[in-house]
Amino acid sequence: MRLVPAIWWGMAGHPAYEELSREQLIEALTVAHARIAALEAQVAELAAKRDGKPTPQNSSLPPSQGDKPNRPERRHQDRPKRSGFHRRALHPDPDQLVQCRPVVCDYCGGAELEVVTEEDYDHHELAPRPVQVTRVRLVVCTCATCGHRTKPQPPEGLEPNRLVGARLRAFLLLMRHHLDAPLRRLRAMLDEAFGLQLSEGFLVATTERAVGAMAPAVRALAAEVRTAPVILSDETGLRVDGRAAHLWLFRTADAVFFQVAPSRAKAVVEDFLGTAEPACWVSDRYGGQRGFGRERQACLAHLRRDAVGAVERGDTAFAAALEQLVLAIMTADRRKPHWTDRTLAERRRVLENRVDAVVAILPLHPDGERLRRWLKAHRDELTLCLRRRDVPATNNASERALRPVVTARKVFGGLRSWAGAHALAAIRSVIATARARGMSAMEGLTIALAGQVLPPARTLNPPA
Repeated sequence: MRLVPAIWWGMAGHPAYEELSREQLIEALTVAHARIAALEAQVAELAAKRDGKPTPQNSSLPPSQGDKPNRPERRHQDRPKRSGFHRRALHPDPDQLVQCRPVVCDYCGGAELEVVTEEDYDHHELAPRPVQVTRVRLVVCTCATCGHRTKPQPPEGLEPNRLVGARLRAFLLLMRHHLDAPLRRLRAMLDEAFGLQLSEGFLVATTERAVGAMAPAVRALAAEVRTAPVILSDETGLRVDGRAAHLWLFRTADAVFFQVAPSRAKAVVEDFLGTAEPACWVSDRYGGQRGFGRERQACLAHLRRDAVGAVERGDTAFAAALEQLVLAIMTADRRKPHWTDRTLAERRRVLENRVDAVVAILPLHPDGERLRRWLKAHRDELTLCLRRRDVPATNNASERALRPVVTARKVFGGLRSWAGAHALAAIRSVIATARARGMSAMEGLTIALAGQVLPPARTLNPPA
């Protein structure tokens, strides 16, 4: 009687049992018993998970929905009292000063008091009417000689087509495109706090007119980034008019420029650069970011993430060594401002020799093999940050500039028109650049709305 080899999983084409020798049959049965024992253990584990309450540890339940144990009671400790006033930073330009001075001594009642010191603190209150409303009355007159009517010209800045001032327009853009306030809530806030009743259409039209006013500042930012020696770039997805689009970011240390495009291809970068060629390009390893700049620095944060993923999938040889190498380069990049040129060159030589040793390691997983092929072809992209002091080791500055847009994308979902998408890119460019240059977003928007170019540092006050 021929036995059906039912226990030989994954061994197709193996001869029947009666064709095996005694030693081969014993070995086959030993392997089968071990496999059966392993499967029985897995079945028991799954049964225990099924019978017990699902938790994030034994099921696909997300951690946010799992039961969390109560924190043990902790003994309450009173904080030591601080003497004097809370030492907050004082406002540089207070509206008024209230000076208080004692008349008599609290202890003896004497009236002869000498000033020893002064203690200042600021008290803040919302003004009864935060928005200044100026009513413009145009007196129309008739000429007694010819009978024609004459209408005066309004003062500059108070024209009929400018119902809101520069600072109020900057505030509306700040609430809408920086704090991501929906139009309905923005209207409610203006009505409740400021006593302004503005329609949603007026708010949208204000944004459109503001983009036209900020055009000189945005063009200056694009030109500044385009001609910079070191450019950092990144992109993220964005829905525009119900279709997939992408928001590209190009930046330097203190200038940020956003651009919306329907494609993620490298043609977007070619169109932005034109004939310019930066000395160094910093980005992740995406193919659409390749081929720009005479030299390129790969983002080591992204490379480390890929190496950690390869280690988790089983490549504990090459990928693990690559992760440690990347961490060493990132550490040297953080310390290079404090090193002399000789020390930096020595550390770069040691790390470049370490790259040779890592490349010689054989991977244990296909993901590690792909990383090894990339490293052999682009090894210079790891240590450019150590050859140039103005080149960062990561693209984290671009990631941080994109994060507010990604957060806003979760609020509004997408944009209804390409005009709104270009408006978002222009406004975000001004806001991000202002913050990178040490200014507040409100200050940067006010300068740009006045048709001026953002200053390189906090040397100018925003126009009134």
